[in-house]
Amino acid sequence: MHLTSLPPIAWWAFSIAATAAFLAFFVPLMPSRGTKIRMCYGPAGMAVFCLAFFLIFRDRLEQVHMVYCSVLLAMVASFAGRRKMVKRAVLDQKARGVQEEIRPTPGMWAQLALSLTAIPALGIWLSL
Repeated sequence: MHLTSLPPIAWWAFSIAATAAFLAFFVPLMPSRGTKIRMCYGPAGMAVFCLAFFLIFRDRLEQVHMVYCSVLLAMVASFAGRRKMVKRAVLDQKARGVQEEIRPTPGMWAQLALSLTAIPALGIWLSL
């Protein structure tokens, strides 16, 4: 069974689950109501991007869902296990009021690079 042969309702369920996972991971990390609302723009922006992708390339809707899900889940995987660091960085930025550079460790760079390339690539490959 190929992933693109799943019924459309399954892809909508996967997209909703990916959106819920993204919001459940990132929204609690945000210290204020405003930053929580801005974090909700992520899935909305990705949905607009995927809609434009669908309209421009006239691809199958299942492939667009696959890209949407894989990008959102890649963002969650990028920061998995780093919640305390992200929360501390956001709180420090809010307390200082200025954008200071956060120095990621080499392990964080590796996790970010691997998840942001491997997961979407796997999603695209599975959708072909």
